[in-house]
Amino acid sequence: MSGEFTYFRKYIILKNNYTNIEGIKPKGHGKIEVKGVKGTVNLSVENCEPYGDYRVYFLRDINGQIKEYDLGRIIIDERGRTRTDINFNVRDLDSIGFAMNRINAILIGKDRKILLNGYMDKDDGTVDRFVKQLISEKEVEQKQDSEPIQEVEEKTEDLSIEENPEESVDMDQVEQLEDDFETKGVEEYVEIEETVDAEEAVEIEEAIEPEETEEDMESEEIVEEVEELEEAIESEKITEEVVELEKTQEVDEIEEEPIVDKGLDYQSLEYIRQLNHKNQMTDYILSILRFFPYVDPFKIYLHGYSWWQIEDCNTDLHKGFLPYYNYLMSTDYRHSTINNSITCIDLIRKYGHYIFGMYKEQKEVKYYLYGVPGKFIIEEHPFKGTTGFNTWYESKDGLGYWILYIDPMTGKVIRIINPMIPEY
Repeated sequence: MSGEFTYFRKYIILKNNYTNIEGIKPKGHGKIEVKGVKGTVNLSVENCEPYGDYRVYFLRDINGQIKEYDLGRIIIDERGRTRTDINFNVRDLDSIGFAMNRINAILIGKDRKILLNGYMDKDDGTVDRFVKQLISEKEVEQKQDSEPIQEVEEKTEDLSIEENPEESVDMDQVEQLEDDFETKGVEEYVEIEETVDAEEAVEIEEAIEPEETEEDMESEEIVEEVEELEEAIESEKITEEVVELEKTQEVDEIEEEPIVDKGLDYQSLEYIRQLNHKNQMTDYILSILRFFPYVDPFKIYLHGYSWWQIEDCNTDLHKGFLPYYNYLMSTDYRHSTINNSITCIDLIRKYGHYIFGMYKEQKEVKYYLYGVPGKFIIEEHPFKGTTGFNTWYESKDGLGYWILYIDPMTGKVIRIINPMIPEY
């Protein structure tokens, strides 16, 4: 974007005319706002796949080639919705040829899957050309992947076994071969196999190969079915047939330790979705927090906790960039005690910052945490504890923080058993 722009705002209606994801009809809208060198893309999307994640791109036609700029990722909640703000620097875009007045379109997708798209001004065919470009790239990749296979097939066809009919097989040698195989094992048999006629060797091998019992075949079938079940769980494609197989199959017939434990929660499709959502959300949070200082604010050491400090830069606090920021706003609560108590935003503005944290057990994230600065007194107890800020730790500067615990699997506030409430 060139220097003449000091303020820019554009509303975009997102369309699903290029959506190639089955089973959904997404819709949404967006707003792009630029103030000086700071820009924000505000997206509101719904009717998507629950617990999914997508990338947001700016598109620009440069000499007939559609180039893309990756703005960042959006996370879809359990209802298939998201409201996300993505920040960008105008100078960074200018440096790579993506000035705001030259960007043609915005697109939301992932791995050649297109969710929604919209144009900055008018429909100039940029998205259509970009889709054709993706199709062409895919065809080229498929062609490149198939070429090595064809070469191997051609070379295989050229190979032929040259047989010399004049050569004869020494039967004494064959008999000795059988004895050696029984006494010395398979390895020595393979070493001298080349000296034996192919048909005779096959007959010998069939004669000495032990017959597979019916019990062994049943055991192998059970193992194969259990392995298929494991693969289905790992790929999140558990079907009713696989679940029914798991219930009816007698895995106990295998003497080895069971491969699948029927009592574990990971067999629940809902649990798998929540787990994937948590992992995606954690990656998203960490990608943001790397721009903020890592701190150790408390007077006592809290094992397993990690904290980052976010400064209040006099921005609009109603637009938080971290997930579950609405718990600081407490817009979902309508209670008389809230109207007469201090809010989280009041405390953040008073002390100039807040903290965000994670609690881990054995490298697994168990809780997301928001920390609001404040003293252990009634006058600085956020919402008087009605929204969940009922844990307080003293900080090294003698102040302290009120902590809110959030379950990363469900996104719900954890209500602690023994709340820390100041005396009234």
